[in-house]
Amino acid sequence: MKHLISPALFALVLAACGQSETVEPVEAAPAPVEAAVPVAEAAGEVTEAVSDAATTAISALTEGEYCYFLQEDSSTEGLEITLDIAGVFSGRHYGTIHDAENAYFAAFETILSDGQLNDDGVVNFTAVTEVDGDTQYGEEPWVISAESAHSAHWDDAVMEAADCDFVDATVWPPVPE
Repeated sequence: MKHLISPALFALVLAACGQSETVEPVEAAPAPVEAAVPVAEAAGEVTEAVSDAATTAISALTEGEYCYFLQEDSSTEGLEITLDIAGVFSGRHYGTIHDAENAYFAAFETILSDGQLNDDGVVNFTAVTEVDGDTQYGEEPWVISAESAHSAHWDDAVMEAADCDFVDATVWPPVPE
């Protein structure tokens, strides 16, 4: 399913505008059906399998620079990640929001530093984000492999590996003088 703006980016933009995201009420879930394997046990196995796969993918990365790209209907995003010899990740997530239907245009840049791989295969970064003249401080979790990257907050907006020069020139093309 294509999203106009990734959920994390949408929340970031709303927060920068001083608005909050509206949450629709959720209907009650149907009564649980007995399973052959207890649900908690099955969920643990799935979580463990995902964590193992993510940890293996990240562990396969070697020292160097990795770049990723995402083009959606109303946003264009780039991610540049560097893995240093000590195993620490750093980089930046940047892009533009071009939502002509709602007459909203913005550029954002998040500087990612001190990225540490946790036991779940997620790289936790210290993050400083600039959007619409607002600076926000926090942490951002990312799942990274040589082929793709996505925020641990939104699994469905996956950025694909791309040439770093292409990403930079496409997301923030140079302005002719």
